Amino acid sequence: MLRIHKKIRCLINDCHHKLAKWLCQSYCIILLPKFQTQGMVRRGKRRIRSKTARMMLTWSHFRFRQYLLHKVREYPWCRVIICTEEYTSKTCGCCGHIHRKLGGSKVFRCPSCTAELDRNINGARNILLRYLTVTSKEPVYAGAGTYPLGPS
Repeated sequence: MLRIHKKIRCLINDCHHKLAKWLCQSYCIILLPKFQTQGMVRRGKRRIRSKTARMMLTWSHFRFRQYLLHKVREYPWCRVIICTEEYTSKTCGCCGHIHRKLGGSKVFRCPSCTAELDRNINGARNILLRYLTVTSKEPVYAGAGTYPLGPS
């Protein structure tokens, strides 16, 4: 049993290392939401099954974040921005309407403007929109080759 746990830990570490390196080499800005795993897996107010909680803990999200923050120092063009994700899945990226009764639905359907997106894509898009409109103080570059994505 100990060998299996060690093998799983090594696979997860390898995944963390490869993903962090790929993110740093591929992107200038990485928006990383705070992912409070400990709060999600506590038994008192938990809304997920114990198997899901165990799987979340196995992936070691905090350790990945720490490794990514360490790895980004090797890439001077790359920055990691820790952001929040409140209401990002419930907010329409087109009109800004907050869908309070979204629940566990996999698809976001806006009752205001009838926009329809996958819940996770809608959340990721809203995190980006929030960064671009609220927290970003620098110009946004578009087009190939206008902003360095890696070593020249």
